[in-house]
Amino acid sequence: MKNLFVHLTASDQNFLEKGKFLFTCSNVKMEVDSEMFKTYCDHFCSHCVAMKKNVYQGTQKHYMIAMAEKQEDETTFVDFCCFPCQMGCKQLVTKQYKDEEFTISSLKSIMFDDEGSLSVAFDPDSVLGWERDYNGFCTGEISESEVDYFKVMGCEAGNVNKENIEKLQLMEETLLYPPRLRYTFSCLNSFIALDTTKVKAIFSGMSKPLQINVTLKKPQENESASTTQLTPPLTPNIAPANDIKSDAVLMKILIVTADIFCDDHRGSKWFVFGLKLGLNIPQLHKIEIQYNTPTQFARESLLLWRTENKTATWEPVAAALESIDLKSVAIQLEGQFKEQRPMPTLPNSVLEAEPSLPALNNLVGAKIEDKYHLFGIAVGLNEGRLRGLDKDYPTCQERFNQVFYEWSQVDPNTFKWKTVIEILQSDTIKATSVAELVIEHLSSI
Repeated sequence: MKNLFVHLTASDQNFLEKGKFLFTCSNVKMEVDSEMFKTYCDHFCSHCVAMKKNVYQGTQKHYMIAMAEKQEDETTFVDFCCFPCQMGCKQLVTKQYKDEEFTISSLKSIMFDDEGSLSVAFDPDSVLGWERDYNGFCTGEISESEVDYFKVMGCEAGNVNKENIEKLQLMEETLLYPPRLRYTFSCLNSFIALDTTKVKAIFSGMSKPLQINVTLKKPQENESASTTQLTPPLTPNIAPANDIKSDAVLMKILIVTADIFCDDHRGSKWFVFGLKLGLNIPQLHKIEIQYNTPTQFARESLLLWRTENKTATWEPVAAALESIDLKSVAIQLEGQFKEQRPMPTLPNSVLEAEPSLPALNNLVGAKIEDKYHLFGIAVGLNEGRLRGLDKDYPTCQERFNQVFYEWSQVDPNTFKWKTVIEILQSDTIKATSVAELVIEHLSSI
C-alpha cells in the first residue's frame, strides 16, 4: 500500500529557496528540478501531501487563470491562460509571457465545474471607439482536458517517457501549452474613446463565479502628432491623418447631430441616414454589430463618411438629414456654417404684432416641420390634443399649421412674433437659424 503514495516533503517556500522538490518513495529519496516536477510528481498540486496514483483521474483539480496584457500603439493584447496550480507551471507561464513582453496583471485560483469547459464573455460586449477580436486562432473556450498535461502528452499519470516530455516542451515553446484565450482590443477611434475604460471579463464553466477587470487605455498622442496638430492644414477642411479634432467641419456636424437619434422614432432612421451619406450596407451592418444605440450608430456612420470624404462640405450631411424628414436639424447645421452678422433690432410694434398664419407656415412650419409637437408644448397647447394631431393630419406640415391656428385661438395674448422668436431660440426647439430668418423677414417689411 505504501508504494501507491508519493509524499511531498518540501514546501513551496523551500522550493523557492532551493529550486528543487524532495520526494520520498519506499524510503528512497529523490530530488526533482522544477522543469520535471509536473511530469514526475503523481499528485496534482503543491498543496497536496499525498495522493493515490490510481485515483488521480477522478480527483477534482485546482487550476490557475492568469490574465496577461501588452499594449502596442492602438492595440491592447489580452490573454487568459489556464494552467495547473503548481509552482513549476506558474514559473513556466511567467517566463512565457516575459519573453513575449506581456505583463501578468491578475492571477486567480479556479476549479472546473462538471461540464469541464470554461469560456469568457465581456461586459459591455462592445466599447465606444474600440473593436475586439481574437488574437490568432482561438476556439473561444478551454476544456479541462487541454490543461491536464498527462492528457496533452497522451500518457497516464506516473507513466511518462522521454517522448512525452519532448512533446510537451515543444508545445510550451510554441505557446500551445498551457492553453489560453487570446484577444485584441483595437482603438479605432481615439476621438470618441474614453481615456480609460473598464471591461469585465466574466467566466463561465467554473465551480464558482469569476470576474476579472480589463482596463483599456486610449493611446497617448506622441510629440510628433501633437506638433502636427499645431500646424494648420494646407487645404481647408482636410484633417491631418488620425486627427479628427482639427477637422472643423466634422466637429460642427458632430455637435449638431449629437443626440438627434436618441428617441425611438428618429432612432429607427439612422440606417437610411447612413445610406443617404453614401455608405454601403456591409459597412452599416458592421457598425450595427459593434455598437449598441442609434446615437452611436449615427455617430460612427458620420465618422466613416468623413474618412471616405475628407474634402466634403457640410451640405451632403444636411441633404441626408432632409431626406429622412429632419429638415430642422439640417437648417440648424446650415446655421453653424453661415457667416455670422449682426441681427437687426426690431421695434416693439413689430415684435408685439400678431403673425399671419401663412407667414408662420412659410417661415417656421416649413423649416422645422418635425418639431410641431415641441412647439405646441412650448405655447401651452394640450398634450392629448397634440398627440391626436397624428391621427387627424397625415403630414407634419399640416400638423404644424394646426398648431399655429389652435395657438392663435387658445391664447391670443401670447400669439405674437416676439413669442415665436423666443421659442425658436430656446433650448427646447434649438432653431436659432430659423429665428434669424424670421427677424430678417420682419426687418425687411
